[in-house]
Amino acid sequence: MISWLESEELFRTADPTFKKWSDGQTEAYYKWDAGLDRMLIFFPTGKGKTKTGLALLAARGITKAVVIAPLKVQDDWKRDAAVLGISVRVDTVEKFRLNATQYQKGVPIVVDEAHKLGGHTAIGWKKLNRMAVTLGAPIILMSATPNYNDEERVFCMTAIMDEQPNRNFLQWVIDNCITKPNYFSKIPDVLGFKGYDGALDFLVQQPWTAFIEDDATWKAVKFKLPAQTDTVFEDYGYDAVTHRIMNSDMEKRHRRVNKAFIDDRGMIRDDIWDEVLAVAWGYTNYERWLIFCNHKTVAEALYKTFQVHMHDETWLITGATKEDEVERSKQAFIRSDRGVLIGTSTLAEGVDGLDKTCQALLILDDIVGDPSKRRQLIGRILPRGADDKIERLVVTATF
Repeated sequence: MISWLESEELFRTADPTFKKWSDGQTEAYYKWDAGLDRMLIFFPTGKGKTKTGLALLAARGITKAVVIAPLKVQDDWKRDAAVLGISVRVDTVEKFRLNATQYQKGVPIVVDEAHKLGGHTAIGWKKLNRMAVTLGAPIILMSATPNYNDEERVFCMTAIMDEQPNRNFLQWVIDNCITKPNYFSKIPDVLGFKGYDGALDFLVQQPWTAFIEDDATWKAVKFKLPAQTDTVFEDYGYDAVTHRIMNSDMEKRHRRVNKAFIDDRGMIRDDIWDEVLAVAWGYTNYERWLIFCNHKTVAEALYKTFQVHMHDETWLITGATKEDEVERSKQAFIRSDRGVLIGTSTLAEGVDGLDKTCQALLILDDIVGDPSKRRQLIGRILPRGADDKIERLVVTATF
């Protein structure tokens, strides 16, 4: 068994970026020490979910655990677990979902980015829900997602966390939510939560939730990109460049994005490139930039354009980038005096360690309809641990 203070000292010795437990982390320990066997660690990005969860297990004398985590943070989990002498089996959510993937009873489970298990009909959530009944070991769920904005996410948490859970979604909604009939669905429309100011408040008030408020600040700037309108494409779905008629709305949406950003050479359009440079050069205090593109095609076109003009001062990370190359690119970017790291949504999940050297983010090709993912992305440049007093800059492009 390793005490909470002993864990602090071990992490401080092993990790020069770690100084001490925050008040929020220590509050999580106090809740756990009072006898909880299941906990939601609901901390913003950069507030120490990994170290907190492992230290809670170590405080119980646990030396073996299963961790479900995105691929790009698995090395972090293994490294921190080794500091406390915990042997961890680390799997992705994708592997967890497989029927062939089995787990031993009596071994604690930690799920990082727990919302990735999906909703109440998803394979991942249903598997963990079944396991929770007979596991006979602690379960820790983690999330940095600040926008728990629907009843289904909350239900999924309560079904696993409550001592005597209601695992019937319809009945749970009726019992806990303000509803009105939906004549086209068995599930009524949810207008709010009984006794709570929304889904976030519901979760925060649960006895099994350890919560740190998201109080991060940054300078937000928006700028306009020059737009081009192809009326033939919009009206008829015909693309004159590829000489094709779009077969579906999805294909049309993707092609619309490519036409908006990418020219016939496979590079970023010249007028957009000029705007990107104007932004980067306009903020002279920032030598390194993180640039996000929601679509891989746009990220690759931007990388190609930067390579032509900046050569070895540009790096690219997408979902297709191999794990060892992700680490090499990240470290090269961190060591550089100046440069640009371009990436897709993979940047939002697990590409840590950028905040000490990069404080500026340009969102070129934005995420539509997912503020949670956007907040995770912004978390890449926010200070972790003690605030370094450097203003963070988030520039968002719009058409």
